[in-house]
Amino acid sequence: MRPLLDDSILRAEHAPATPFTPRRERALIDVLAAMWRRRWLVLGFAAAGLVLALIALMLIRPLYRAESVVQLDLRTVELGELKPVFLSPLADQPNVRLRSEVDLIRSAAIARDVVSHLDLTADPEFNPFMGSRIVSLDGLSQLLYRLQAARRTATAPGATDPDSPDPQQVEAAVVKAVLRRLSVENDGKSYTIVVRFASADPAKAATIANTFAQRYLEQQVQANARTSQDVSEWLRRQMFSAREQVREAEAAIQAYRTESGLVGPDGTDLGDAGQRLAEINRQLADAAATRVALEARVKLVNEKAAAGTDGAISEVLASPAIQNLQQAQVALIRQRAELAVLYADGHPALKRLDAEAQEIERRIRQETQRISGAITGELRIAVERERRLKAQQENLRASLDDMDRRQARLRELELEAESKRALFRSIATSHQQTQAMLDINRVSGRLVADATVPLYPDSPQPALVLAIAIVAALLAAAVVAARLERDDGFASSQEVETMLEVPCLATVPSVGSNERRVSFGRRPQADHVRALFAEAMRTACTRILTLMPSQQPRVLTVTSSLGDEGKSVCAVSLACAFAGLGMKTLVIDADFRRPTVSKLIGSGNGPSLAEALSDKVSFASALQPAAEKNLYVLGNRRPIESGNGLLSSAAVERLIRWAGEAFDIVIVDTPPVMLAADALAVAPLSGAVLYAVHWKKTPKEAVRAGFLRLDDANARVLGVMLTRVDVGHAADPVQTRRRALDLIPQPVRRAA
Repeated sequence: MRPLLDDSILRAEHAPATPFTPRRERALIDVLAAMWRRRWLVLGFAAAGLVLALIALMLIRPLYRAESVVQLDLRTVELGELKPVFLSPLADQPNVRLRSEVDLIRSAAIARDVVSHLDLTADPEFNPFMGSRIVSLDGLSQLLYRLQAARRTATAPGATDPDSPDPQQVEAAVVKAVLRRLSVENDGKSYTIVVRFASADPAKAATIANTFAQRYLEQQVQANARTSQDVSEWLRRQMFSAREQVREAEAAIQAYRTESGLVGPDGTDLGDAGQRLAEINRQLADAAATRVALEARVKLVNEKAAAGTDGAISEVLASPAIQNLQQAQVALIRQRAELAVLYADGHPALKRLDAEAQEIERRIRQETQRISGAITGELRIAVERERRLKAQQENLRASLDDMDRRQARLRELELEAESKRALFRSIATSHQQTQAMLDINRVSGRLVADATVPLYPDSPQPALVLAIAIVAALLAAAVVAARLERDDGFASSQEVETMLEVPCLATVPSVGSNERRVSFGRRPQADHVRALFAEAMRTACTRILTLMPSQQPRVLTVTSSLGDEGKSVCAVSLACAFAGLGMKTLVIDADFRRPTVSKLIGSGNGPSLAEALSDKVSFASALQPAAEKNLYVLGNRRPIESGNGLLSSAAVERLIRWAGEAFDIVIVDTPPVMLAADALAVAPLSGAVLYAVHWKKTPKEAVRAGFLRLDDANARVLGVMLTRVDVGHAADPVQTRRRALDLIPQPVRRAA
């Protein structure tokens, strides 16, 4: 039987390597390719945009734009000290003042004056309530305003007919329409302001532009006259107010002087208090020095007394009483020494001399203690004197601080009074020059160029409208084309490895005759795609052997999320590739509902897998050799609805164990994991799972759900095979090779 899958695919030669294309260039190429594949859609959008632009140009009535030029004279008078009172801090900046005048011309007040002067409320071009037949660029906005006004009129209390709107609504609508046609500009380099107005009638455009300029100049003259009157009145009020403030300030000074007992800033003699404070500071310094010296003497006396040498103190040695007692003591000691030669120790004369010596010693100690006590008393006196001096110092300082505060307050009152006197003098002087205030921040100007009737329309511009329409149509077509070709599947091996955290073993090109590979009108060469397919299978085999270096048995379960993902083709192609490497390979077709392995390989007739699992025949008897050397098939030729019960039996475990011992590698093709439970029964018994994912088609959520089901069944996913990759997205065979190289997965770490 002839196999459906041509073995020559796996024997194709390697495709030549080509340079790598950067991602940004590929993205642009993808967009251009998508637009080329949808070129009729793009042409349709472009044609529709062109037709709509032509219709718009035919319906829109052209607008004529007239312009008048106003020259300003920004002169001001010198106001001296009153300049901050009457002028803004930004008044000296010409650019700021020019922008202010531009905003003034564009204001609703002047527009309302122009509308009233020219009676534009009766003009259908600007009054949306008159049902104008003029189609202009702002016609839609006029219609919308008319509808909104009608709705407000209908919902208001005591609503009337919407066709008879309130005059205020009409005026507001006309003013808004007029301001929409008005433009006022200044180039920032001169004192000229250009006033432009657009209208369907050229003469009307010139008239309205000139009217805006004239009404602005007239309002400026009126504003200057009002400013002069306002300044004069303001100065008069300010002068009266300043005079009252001066009187109040002088009265406050006099009252404070009387209340605080001060004659004036220099009337209070603070010299005595200052001298007393200086004298007390000097005495306090002397008292502190005396106290420190006495503290040192007392400390020395205490140390000498503790050591029993208090007689060596300078005050004791300098005492006349101590000196007399010491001389008497020396005389007694000499006299006793003379008598000790003549008498024995117990002689009454010696006893008398000893008693006198003890009395002298007692008197010396008493005198020494008196001197020490006198030094301590001096220290206490010095401490008390220092304390009293400090108290006097604090009292004087408090008195001086209070006096300083009163003086400072008096000076503040006098300075405030003086500032109010100065302001009063300045206002009084300025009041005499009221006429000069006519030019305060005055803006005068003249109309240097009247608006003339334009001969050519200003808008719309046909070339610009057509260009914008075509560009917008092309952009819309590009968005729609990208939207139509957008998918929710995996587009590259890097995306698979990043989101699923498993290696992408291979990206398998699509080789089916039904696959659409349109690329700017050309198909890639069949031999080139076959070479890429063979390269993908060899890459997958190498990576599988790398990830399962010494695992025995090598049993792989091939499954997918949904149907029609190229799962069975990958299983058979991998089996052929392993057999081509000289490995004894077995393919088990465990998809009982849609068996395709036998058709793809082209095996002969014989017992089926269902019969072997039902113990009707042995596993060895059900084997079918394939045309490929070292390749065997164990499957079914017809669909079986009760396959799930067979795969859930203990016979499957015996089959896997037998196949693992008899073959170098076993590949089990199972149904999609999201459509049947067969894969969940077989996957835990095998060493690993190969997951087939349709390139750019299988939803990512479906793949994640399938991974979760396998994880719940304790099955290990070895890797993913990205199937049916359309390498024909590139513009030519060279670019096809670049896209294929980009889809080839990167090397991964060897599994533990």
